[in-house]
Amino acid sequence: MPPEFVLNRSHVLRSLTGHSVSFEKGIPVFVPPLLVKEAVGIGAERVDAKQGEGFEEAAAPKQDPQGDERVEIIFKCFKTLMEKNAREDFTASGAPHIKAIRAEVGFTVDNKERDKMWEEFRQKEGEQ
Repeated sequence: MPPEFVLNRSHVLRSLTGHSVSFEKGIPVFVPPLLVKEAVGIGAERVDAKQGEGFEEAAAPKQDPQGDERVEIIFKCFKTLMEKNAREDFTASGAPHIKAIRAEVGFTVDNKERDKMWEEFRQKEGEQ
């Protein structure tokens, strides 16, 4: 049986996988194992055991990549999106959609960062 979690506020947890859990303040709800990490990440606490018991990897949230590693990952994402060439992955101006980038890389990239990196990527690709 999935573990029960309680949250100190009302909130609907929506996952990128399409699953969701609706929390009501102080009322325990069952959280599917697929969403446990995300529930813990928003501050939900486990009711039936110690916080994180059985889910040790959830105790240390993954850090978003920084610096050159981040640039490399985003550039690789741009290349993948261009090869895939799906219309819904790009804006009307031709830049990759933020949602498509997030789905590919697994972390958040804002519009400003995307625009700067997209310009750098296009200049780099033009030199080759």
